[in-house]
Amino acid sequence: AVMPSSANNETMFSESVTSAGSGVVVKIAKTIALTTGYTSNGTTSTLNVTNTVAGTGAYLYLGAAGTPMAGNQAVRGLASGSTATGYNAGGHFEALNGLVNVGVVAKAINVTNATSNVAVLGNADAATNNVGGYFTIGEIGGVPSLTSAALIADNTSVASPIFIARDNGTAKFSILNGGTVDYHKTAGANFVFENRTSDIGSPTEGLAYWHTT
Repeated sequence: AVMPSSANNETMFSESVTSAGSGVVVKIAKTIALTTGYTSNGTTSTLNVTNTVAGTGAYLYLGAAGTPMAGNQAVRGLASGSTATGYNAGGHFEALNGLVNVGVVAKAINVTNATSNVAVLGNADAATNNVGGYFTIGEIGGVPSLTSAALIADNTSVASPIFIARDNGTAKFSILNGGTVDYHKTAGANFVFENRTSDIGSPTEGLAYWHTT
């Protein structure tokens, strides 16, 4: 199929299914399944979507609800039903039963024409609590406790670090279970805290600074 050359918004294939009924059930407009059979070490995928259009749109519209980016995207998901008690999610991904299970793999590594590559970009706005990225380990049985922040990391009841910053695979800074901060410095290393009441200016390497005013 070939789209006509025009200046109008166009959709080549469109399907619409009207939902009905009530009760605690699952409603699905379409299901596609790739079932068991293949057993070798190649790649399998239930759905492969590719966009090779070289459009010149260049705006993310991060602050505009329900508005797609101006640019080239392979898939767009939008859940926009008006509900005062239900949750909406633009996409839900889950991985089970593998040696390593990854819910979402995001890559941006091509160098052609690229000035910036971003694997994952999150933006939240206009609600009581806005969270750019929420990451947790362990089980959350109900609604997570949210407050506005660009990033929230929560280890829940798991006795594991909340955050680990690594340099070439080696931990350099960690927030441990319980909130203890570990700078991973060996005994005798040149690392001290210095109390400052003014701007740091040019900080001394190996020192940690904080303001008291």
